[in-house]
Amino acid sequence: MNNQEQKERHTFIKYLYGLSPEKDRGVLADLRRGFSKATETRSWPYIGRFCKLDADQRIVFQTIAAGYAINPKIDERPFADFGTMMLALSLTEKENERSVTFDVAFRRILACASVEDVCERLKAPILASKAKNVPIPWERLFWDLLTWDKRAEETKIKWAANYWHVPNVCDPVSIEQESEEEESLQ
Repeated sequence: MNNQEQKERHTFIKYLYGLSPEKDRGVLADLRRGFSKATETRSWPYIGRFCKLDADQRIVFQTIAAGYAINPKIDERPFADFGTMMLALSLTEKENERSVTFDVAFRRILACASVEDVCERLKAPILASKAKNVPIPWERLFWDLLTWDKRAEETKIKWAANYWHVPNVCDPVSIEQESEEEESLQ
């Protein structure tokens, strides 16, 4: 990926972030059409400035644009990714208990082999995030999907680690501390 492509993609995220629900209602409505095979062409005039429409990457731009048009709430935490978003969606009213529905949906997304398969499964979690007022790390999701072909396994592991994260109950012990403790016992 060259610098020009990175700049264009970054410009794409800036473009999305600059859309206003009040001023750009028609544009956002057209972008939401990107989730439907029957009406996806309505989003093409807007994403065509940022990617080749005949390229494999179109599905990523189309999915991010459609999702953002549904839920423009941005999670800008540096560690946030799709796994943290799914964790927020899955937590129920009971402390640390996950919804089976979201757990199954997340496992199905992790089982996807291609970026097209992942993009097809993102609509439901994005709609749920809108309903539950959960922000989405749009830029991180964009890069994860865009580099899926090269980094799918790494991305899946990162998402899974953030979804099934268990907070440390005890402080980690360094090797030096262990050595000192062993010497004091002798």
